[in-house]
Amino acid sequence: MQNPYKFKTDLLMQLGREKEAFETSEQSRARTLIELLAESNIDSTQATEDPELKALYERKRELEAQLFARENLIQTTQTDEIREQHQQEYQQLERELKDNVEPQIKAKDPAYAAIRYPTPLTLDQIQRDVLDDDTVLLQYAIGEQQSYLWVVPHQGEMTTYTLPGRKVIEPAAKQFLSEVERSGIRPGSEPEEAKL
Repeated sequence: MQNPYKFKTDLLMQLGREKEAFETSEQSRARTLIELLAESNIDSTQATEDPELKALYERKRELEAQLFARENLIQTTQTDEIREQHQQEYQQLERELKDNVEPQIKAKDPAYAAIRYPTPLTLDQIQRDVLDDDTVLLQYAIGEQQSYLWVVPHQGEMTTYTLPGRKVIEPAAKQFLSEVERSGIRPGSEPEEAKL
């Protein structure tokens, strides 16, 4: 799912729509979080004693397994007629999950919903609710051909920089980290002189 976000970010930056590009980058990060959570196989049924909520989590897991199985059948089926039947079953299962089970889980367990279905913050929300006068957000989007840096202050306009692509940035970042480690300064720690 990352390539469509990167493409959209690049396109918006080329069109001079930096704010929308920044917010697309935030959407990409939220999507990445969802994928990491899905890969971690967190067992939500263990986190609740509510039998109705446990049943919803169990139904969600069953539907996801059935969707995975139908997806494999769609890809491996040889005839168009059977493939179409599997696609219809897939869509029916997906509707039940998206329109029935997930909304019920969100309503009954808002804490889980906030983690499982994160809503990316807008630029205005970040400036208003996250940053203070002493904090500036530096957000990077590293691409193959070119990368971007957004500098977001608490108040005022965001500044955007176009940077080189991954092949230039990664070696420079590794070299910088190596030099920092050699110097004995750990990221986030104060130098010895500052402690005196």
